[in-house]
Amino acid sequence: MVFIRDDFICQECKIIGNIQAHHKKRFGTLLYKYNIKTVEEALKCGELWDIDNGITYCINCHKIKHKKVNENGKSKEEVKH
Repeated sequence: MVFIRDDFICQECKIIGNIQAHHKKRFGTLLYKYNIKTVEEALKCGELWDIDNGITYCINCHKIKHKKVNENGKSKEEVKH
């Protein structure tokens, strides 16, 4: 659904193709926040599947985005605020 919303275009560099979905809030962080231990619990958690938590990046931009995440799991943008 994220790809459809974003027209299958990388939202960073605007290329088409070789795209991936990126979680704005890390998937693991949400699992921890809601103490999710099973697939059944995960499927019931709306925030995990909210497309507003996703964005479309090409493979290269996705790699760059993950390199910007610090050891605390926060992006440089989150740390500034």
